[in-house]
Amino acid sequence: MHKLLGSSIDPEKLSLTFKSIALALVPVIIGLTGIFGVTIDLGDLTTLIDSIANAIVAVVGAFSALGFVWGILRKIYIGLKK
Repeated sequence: MHKLLGSSIDPEKLSLTFKSIALALVPVIIGLTGIFGVTIDLGDLTTLIDSIANAIVAVVGAFSALGFVWGILRKIYIGLKK
């Protein structure tokens, strides 16, 4: 898990700060949808939260992959340089 998303006590768990921000966004999203005339039922909200979670996992996975490739390329470069 990314350092910013991980808990300071247990890095394998989501941080309370991130959970609180996500929780605070729920009423904002519901309020904005009401302004635009869109109604959200519980199933839609669950789908939305799942989609957001999947997007976060995809972004964190992409950064992890980039870090891995960067590290390998750096090791190869330094190995060839010596």
